[in-house]
Amino acid sequence: MGVGLGGRAALAVVFFVVCAAGVKGCQTYRHVRGTYHPPRGPVAKPPELAAQIEDVTLRLADGTPVAAWLLAARNGATVVYVHGASGDRRDLVADAAALRGAGYGAVLLDLLGHGASGGTATWGRSDEAAVEAAVDLAVSRGARVALLGFASGASIAARVAARDARVRAVVLTGAFTDARAQLRVEYARWGPVTEWPAVKAAEHEGIDLDELDSRDVVARIAPRPVRFVGGSVDRVVPPAMVCELFADAREPKELEIVPGADHGQYGAVGGDAYYERTRGFLDRALDVAPAPP
Repeated sequence: MGVGLGGRAALAVVFFVVCAAGVKGCQTYRHVRGTYHPPRGPVAKPPELAAQIEDVTLRLADGTPVAAWLLAARNGATVVYVHGASGDRRDLVADAAALRGAGYGAVLLDLLGHGASGGTATWGRSDEAAVEAAVDLAVSRGARVALLGFASGASIAARVAARDARVRAVVLTGAFTDARAQLRVEYARWGPVTEWPAVKAAEHEGIDLDELDSRDVVARIAPRPVRFVGGSVDRVVPPAMVCELFADAREPKELEIVPGADHGQYGAVGGDAYYERTRGFLDRALDVAPAPP
């Protein structure tokens, strides 16, 4: 018995849906793999800080070079900035510039496989070692140290802070609970068609997604204070995930969900008042006196 007109139409619809799902899944897989291969090469200094920045190269135990910028502290405190996936040290320049007026120093580094640093992007122990080398540098200059991390960089910052008592305060912006859940949220539009390829792409790139989970480490940062920041319309790390991570942390801690902010737009949307709240948190945590003029 042949297939009727209605049956052929139904088969055509099924065929179209299957093909579309396959294309969307492949696109997601390629896109996620690409996030772990960001552009490499020299990173131009930001004009607003260029005259004050010192280029430095940190070295890991195996000799891998880690490119960074250093701003000397004028108030005895330095923030080490840890960027997110596909980024480099320029991504958090706005935060460093906002705190610079109060005398805060900065170490802005390119994680492995990003910017001008060597190595391969794995978001694992080598990246934690790079952040620890930045802490070494800040401490060697006599500064009290805080970490400020964004997204995947927040996970790295949390893990370093949990075991390094030299870190006296932590600011986690756009921080997720666990990496698999974050990928599923970010690529949820087509359900399993895009969620599954996103997770598999990260795993195939050698990313240890368990290492990026922050739920098991944020409680160990106490008694040093932690500030959590999210955006009310963040579609990559939704505010509910930031709030969940905040609940896992121990006191002292504080939380800010910036109204109208998407992923990474906290300062751009929150403006000077947002940066003032971050500065107030760091002033209290690091016992900072006003910077000399």
